[in-house]
Amino acid sequence: MDDFATTYSRLALIKREKREVLFVTSSLLEYFDLPINTPQQIYESALLHTDLLSLICGEDRAETKRLRASVQEAIRTGKTLKIAVKIRQPARSLFGSGAVLKSSVLHISPMKDVENNPSAAIVVFA
Repeated sequence: MDDFATTYSRLALIKREKREVLFVTSSLLEYFDLPINTPQQIYESALLHTDLLSLICGEDRAETKRLRASVQEAIRTGKTLKIAVKIRQPARSLFGSGAVLKSSVLHISPMKDVENNPSAAIVVFA
């Protein structure tokens, strides 16, 4: 049960238009090896306001392009998606580069408004 709880606590809320990360759980920040000791570290995280696509990659350029296109299409059209990706840690400083961290599976589910139009997505990093 702990593995289930741990996995499904790593969530991000993504804005549909630009795939912008609007909210993350502290468990997701830990997963990305980012600090969570103070509320300021959580609410001013490097993950916030980044494009979800900048966090994912594949084994090579072609696979990265295919993965990002699949994620982009799912968010744009409001479809659910389960996809295996590599996670890239956001740069911690202005001149830092993101390093590939680990393999993960993204579960993307749309959030729809009262007219059944997708407006955001919830992404679970498993």
